[in-house]
Parts: sequence; structure tokens; C-alpha cells
Amino acid sequence: MNAVLTLSQMLHEMDRALDDEIKEKSNSKQTKYIAQDGKLLSEEGGHYIYRFTLAEPADLQDDVPLSVVNDTAHPMRCIVVTSTGSTLTIACDKPLPAELLQCIELCDDSTELIKRLRSALKEVNEGEAQLGSKCFKLVPYRSAIDTTNVQFGKYQPRPRQKQAVQKSLGGEVSFIVGPPGTGKTDTLAAIALKHLQTGCSVLIAAQTNIAVDTAIMRLCDFCLSTNNKHFLANGQVVRYAPLKRPS
Repeated sequence: MNAVLTLSQMLHEMDRALDDEIKEKSNSKQTKYIAQDGKLLSEEGGHYIYRFTLAEPADLQDDVPLSVVNDTAHPMRCIVVTSTGSTLTIACDKPLPAELLQCIELCDDSTELIKRLRSALKEVNEGEAQLGSKCFKLVPYRSAIDTTNVQFGKYQPRPRQKQAVQKSLGGEVSFIVGPPGTGKTDTLAAIALKHLQTGCSVLIAAQTNIAVDTAIMRLCDFCLSTNNKHFLANGQVVRYAPLKRPS
């Protein structure tokens, strides 16, 4: 019979695994990128959003931290908002000098995100809700079906989507999984709207900026189509971090 880990033991094992990954990646060579013809797109939330054309196409993940190599006098860092082919969009916490807009040399640190994750794990405090432990089935959690009729204006959920919404509203832990095109975003937006209607807070997180943008925009559509505009007017739906899709 396998021993059941506690949350602290699981976090310790995760920390060891991340430390091993950092050591392995530290021995690998950093990748440099040359970008040209920079243009300031917007300034929002203390971030300056720029779009560049890469000298060579690259596929960089969203939120990857980059260092500016060719400005040694004023060391700067930025993050990737999106990268598609030869187009790179970055967010900086201060404006770039004019000469860097003409040509900028960037370098990524493959260990930075792992170091951030490791730091976040050390600050985990799940509180009385114990959602972390419940997600990993370290402690039991409530599972029930909410029989509330699901109506979202023009959106009519399919039976499995309706079931997912009802199980999420009735229980404490739910995972919505499925291949592309199966309606996961609609289902998540429906769940979020129902929680807003009951006075609960909702956090939507995803691996990429575009995924978060899509989910938030779908939630906004649901708010508008169900006469719940007040959630938007009162600032109860907030998108935090650089946008990829235009608002």
C-alpha cells in the first residue's frame, strides 16, 4: 500500500525536482534574438508594450523573461507577450531608448520561470479552504450536483457542458478537460458567470495570454447577453497583465 503524502511533503518533492531542473538548464547555452523596427503599441498598467520584427523566426512562449543585451549602461528586462513567426511583442516596465527600437538584442534565461515557480512554492499558504490538498486528493473534498437551470442567453450548453457547470457549482474541485473545439472556454465562462451571480470571486488563469484573453472576452459576452452588464461596469471582471488581443 502506497503511503499518502502530506502537502508539505509534496511541496518538498516539487522543490527538489525544480532545483534539479534549474541545475540542468544552467549548463545549457542561452539563446539570443535580434529584433528590429520596434514600435510602441501601448502603455498600460505600468507596462510599455512593443512590437518588433525578428531577424530570424522564433517560437517563444508567453511570459518568458528576456534581458536586453545591447544596453549595458541601463540593464533592462522584459517579458514576452506573444511571439508568432517573425513578430515579437514584449512588455517592459520602462520605455525603451530610440536606438533600441531600431535594433535590440535579447537573451532569454530558461531558468528564470522555474526560479519564480520555486519561490512561489515556498510561499504556499492554502488557508482553511485547503484547495491545494483537495486538488491532489490529499484530503477529502465536497462533490455534489447543483440542479440550477443553466441559461446563458444565446448560449445553450450541451448535456456534458451543463453537467460540468452543475458539478462545478455544487462541488469544491473541478477540472474541465478536453480536446480543442469541445467548448471548454464556454463552459469556464458559464461557471465564472454563475459564481459572479452568487457573489463569489473568480480567478481565471491559463498558460498563455491569448487563452486568458479569450476566456475573459467570452465571460464579458455572457455578461452582456444575460443582462449582467453591472458586473463589467462595477469592475468585477478584471484582466490583469499585458493583453495580446485588442480590448
